[in-house]
Amino acid sequence: AEALANLEKCGYKVDYVITHCAPTDIQNRIANIKSDHTYTENRLTEFFREIKPKLDFKRWFCGHYHLNYMSDIYPDFEVLYSKIVKIV
Repeated sequence: AEALANLEKCGYKVDYVITHCAPTDIQNRIANIKSDHTYTENRLTEFFREIKPKLDFKRWFCGHYHLNYMSDIYPDFEVLYSKIVKIV
């Protein structure tokens, strides 16, 4: 509720989104890349999937999946593991 209230205040426009998990659709793509892993949908990843189309953002970063991955479908989304990104 607090996240939605804050997003409403700024008109869903932010520079960066930094989360632990990815939205469900991206998480499923990561599971396909890591063929030995499956990730279950949950309230948090579904929440991210639902708000993603409403957000106006430069980049979205997450971790959790223990790989460096840049989405080919969502070039503004990146999974970080050992990579360090300078935010300016």
